Parts: sequence; C-alpha cells; structure tokens
Amino acid sequence: MINAKITVPEVKVSLSNTSTSTCLEGIELEGFGKLPDLPCDKQSSPSDSFSLNRPSEELLQSQSVDFMVQASISESHDTPRRTFLKHSVSSLVDMCNAKDKKLKILNQRLRRHKKNNRFFEKDFFFSTILFLDVVNTLKAKLLINQEQAHLLDSNFGKHKDLINNFVNKNTRKKLPKRYSMQLRKFAVTLNFYSPKAYTFVRREFNSVLPSPRTLSKWYTNVDAEPGFTKEALNTLTLACKNCPY
Repeated sequence: MINAKITVPEVKVSLSNTSTSTCLEGIELEGFGKLPDLPCDKQSSPSDSFSLNRPSEELLQSQSVDFMVQASISESHDTPRRTFLKHSVSSLVDMCNAKDKKLKILNQRLRRHKKNNRFFEKDFFFSTILFLDVVNTLKAKLLINQEQAHLLDSNFGKHKDLINNFVNKNTRKKLPKRYSMQLRKFAVTLNFYSPKAYTFVRREFNSVLPSPRTLSKWYTNVDAEPGFTKEALNTLTLACKNCPY
C-alpha cells in the first residue's frame, strides 16, 4: 500500500476575481514527484463545457411505453393484486399501440388527401378554362364542323347551365334533380350532330351531360308520326334563319 501526502500551498484569491483560469503551480504529491507545471493563464476551452437539452416528446413517450411494457411482465413471486395491476398495464399498452397505429394511418390518409386536393385544384382550374367555350373545344378537336359549331353557339350561347353543373359537380355541391330545358336541348342537339363529340364532352368534363340512355328515353316523347313533324319544321326554320344566302 502506497501512502501519498498532498501538499497544497495557501492560495489567496479576491472574491471579486471571477476568472476561470487554471493554476496548478506549487501543488506536490509526496511519493509521486512534482506535478508538471501548467501555465496559469490557460483558459478553459469550449470542449470543457457541456449543456443539458430537454429530451423530445417522442423520446419521452417511447421511453414511457418501454417502461410500461417492462412493468407489465408477470413474475412468479407477484401477489394477486400486483398480477392484476400488471394485466391492466398490459391492456393499456395494447390500447396505446392500437391508437398509435390508427393515428399513423389517419395521418397518411390526410397527407394523401391534401396531395390529391392540390392536383384536383390544378386540373379543375384548367378544365374550367377549357369548358368556358365548349363549342370551340369541339371544333378544335375536329369533332364538329364550322356550320354545326355556329348553330350550337348561336342557340346555346355561353352554356350557363353546363358551366354551373360542371362547377357544382367538381366542388361536390348539390346538383339539381332535373336537367334544365336549355341543357336538354343542347344535349339532344349535340348528340344528333356528333355522338363522338357528345361522348368527348361527357368524358372530359366529368359527365355533366346526361347519359345516352337518358337521351333515348327523351326521344320516345318526340312526335315521330308519319309526315312533317313539328320538330322537323322547327329545325328547317332555324336552318333558314342561319343561312348566309
């Protein structure tokens, strides 16, 4: 066994001196020799200091769950009351895990819905611009000719009912139970001139027009007796008014 005696010289320091300098000069250990001299003006380096940060909520929660899992493990020497409490803790841990899983799934759904809404708003904006002039769109796609485009535009204007139905359907608002008379006339006329153009409008603009089966039901109410019908005379009258010569 080695006996060592530490000799520390008397140090007099003023209370007003708040310096953090270190001085080991004059300190000796008997039996071990003199300590190496260090300069008295050496300041403490930043690496000598440290800070304590508050742990995050997720870390605290995970540690709490781990502690609960460990506490719920039954042992052979447990009393009946302790065993009952551990079973209760185990049930609470299972409930927490189930709720965490459900919360994760709901957050994933929320992120997907937000992402889909961004794409929907972008597509809806461009579709609305395109839908503001249905006739020109059909003419650009070569689905109707110039004469048919002029006839549709002169009779149905800016398609107010079509635009309203399109906006309401895409914004998930309530639609009217019955199609307006103006919309019915436009649908029947467009399908008569070009079924391909009618299918294009239904496909591109979220089915704002009635289905072809609905149109066939409307046709059954048209007078189709032999001879000149009222509908045929109205069509001829309209064609004469729009004739440039």
